[in-house]
Amino acid sequence: MKTAYYFLILSIVTLSCNTGLSQQKEAIDKFESKLHILKRYFNEETIKGNQLDEAITFLEQLTNIKSDIGDGYEDIKTPTIKNLKKWKTWYKENKHLLYWDDQEQKVKVKTE
Repeated sequence: MKTAYYFLILSIVTLSCNTGLSQQKEAIDKFESKLHILKRYFNEETIKGNQLDEAITFLEQLTNIKSDIGDGYEDIKTPTIKNLKKWKTWYKENKHLLYWDDQEQKVKVKTE
């Protein structure tokens, strides 16, 4: 009887750990895909539709690091290499805190 009990506990712990790892992997994949869009932008590659704006908004909201604004009459977000470096540094330092929230369907940062 004790063996069945320990097996049940081990199964529950394993399942919850796998779910957590899966949620973290999904969050990491999404973050890295946004960084990749910016890399393509700086390499002057074609970016579809509003992918750049979506990537900038995603990174700004998650990291609280704002993109630079262009010099024109409109307040157009114009990311710089400096912005990309800051976002990459933030990612390296906080990657372990990222997770996918199934309920809100978005990437979030765990509070330490």
